[in-house]
Amino acid sequence: MQDIMEDDQSSLLLNAELSPTRKSHYRWVILALFSLLSLLQSGVWDTWGPISPSATRAIGFTEHDYYLLSNWAPIGIMPTMPLFIWLFNKYGIRIPVNIAAFLVALGTGLRCLPFHGQARIIVIHIGQFLSAVAGCVVIGGTPLISNTWFPSGERILATSVMVCVGNTGNALSYLIGPAIVDAPTNCSHQPNSTYATTPNSPVTVTTDETELITTPCFDNTEKMSRQIDYYLYGEFAFGLVIFIFTMLLFRNKPALPPSSSAAAKRFDVLVGLRQLSRNAAFWATAISFALVNGAYYGWYGVITILVGPHHVSEADVSQAAFIMTMVGSALGIAVGWFSDRLKGRIKWILFFCYCVMFVTFFFLGLTIMGWFGILGFTHGGFLATFIVLGTFSNVIQPLGFELTADIAYPVSEGASSSIVAWLIMFFMFLFLLILNSIPEQDRDVSNYLFLAFVGIAAPILAFSAKNENKRVAVDTTADSSDSSILNDEEADSPDVETTNK
Repeated sequence: MQDIMEDDQSSLLLNAELSPTRKSHYRWVILALFSLLSLLQSGVWDTWGPISPSATRAIGFTEHDYYLLSNWAPIGIMPTMPLFIWLFNKYGIRIPVNIAAFLVALGTGLRCLPFHGQARIIVIHIGQFLSAVAGCVVIGGTPLISNTWFPSGERILATSVMVCVGNTGNALSYLIGPAIVDAPTNCSHQPNSTYATTPNSPVTVTTDETELITTPCFDNTEKMSRQIDYYLYGEFAFGLVIFIFTMLLFRNKPALPPSSSAAAKRFDVLVGLRQLSRNAAFWATAISFALVNGAYYGWYGVITILVGPHHVSEADVSQAAFIMTMVGSALGIAVGWFSDRLKGRIKWILFFCYCVMFVTFFFLGLTIMGWFGILGFTHGGFLATFIVLGTFSNVIQPLGFELTADIAYPVSEGASSSIVAWLIMFFMFLFLLILNSIPEQDRDVSNYLFLAFVGIAAPILAFSAKNENKRVAVDTTADSSDSSILNDEEADSPDVETTNK
């Protein structure tokens, strides 16, 4: 069986080297559409964290609801990912992307239904679940799209753009959410006090000494509820527009593949999965990458709850989250461009980033938990480490997906990346499950968890994973046997024929 599979692999690679290739300008339309879908899906997933105090008051969310809202990503993705692996292999990228856009539009639309009380909470959870299922495509489909539409010298850059633009959805949620939704008034719902329901009405506060104090105040619960509605309407409108445009404009593949490695036929689903099951380098790379990202996603999704006892304001967290994601996205795109020109170095770039994240989170433990009595908690120290941690988390994401896709080749990028995405969601779910089982007063133990996850991942990557570049090798071999890949204009010229490789 192993000999047969190796013969099949050699046949696929030989056919790839003989295929004509051409760059298509339409690849930038595909890149823009998928990046916007990814941005929206990420923003929808992180709708509630930045406005959690307001949503608690206006909607009635409990801490359990927030953990469940964060957990819908792994709960939705893990059981449905096999379906999308099959769709990627059977139909290509267009149908899965259209399904994902429809799920996001439907999920955001359900959250706008005029329910109240517990019924509204249930409908919001259903909407979050549907949007989370779309993450199967948003997370798992990026390397497949970049390989299908982009030549070898632009592949990592394209993956970096799609991943990093998607991550800015998280950053924008921390900017847009608090900008639209007011924070709850401090005078409302305090112990031993009553509160007014109209602006500037006097409130009589009874202290322990039964002294009467009159102060102007008002409860803004109804106002916050309306503002949350406006916020949800806006996300639904954006989702509907993205769905319409993907249905009209998103194509499955270009007329000719952009590279020789993209031209190679891929294994069928079951054959490809059997091939991956024997690929130890793939599993080492995938598990190490998923450990780091799963821990970070889990920690990031509940960061406002974790730092609340340390008197870090929602505004401080929002500002830091916005800065780190924007800086990380810009740096991630730059590193992606650089990595396209440094073939064979992705593994060690990833390892360096893991080490920086470990040291940064260790410093965060020194400041938040006062380990060894060296440092105490400071707002500046927390914000600085938070920004550095998030920046490097954005950098590693496209690199990890591209490295695992290279090691898995000629297994479909859709299959290999979907497995990686499944593992990320598994470790995220495990992280949140452990965290949710810990008493509230001991939630700072999340720092130990993160360090453990990254501390395990770094040596696995360094000593077990291979630094393979199979697709690059195929493209390099093809390019050395014949010259360049043609642009659309060159191919359309009557004086130039498409290069046959």
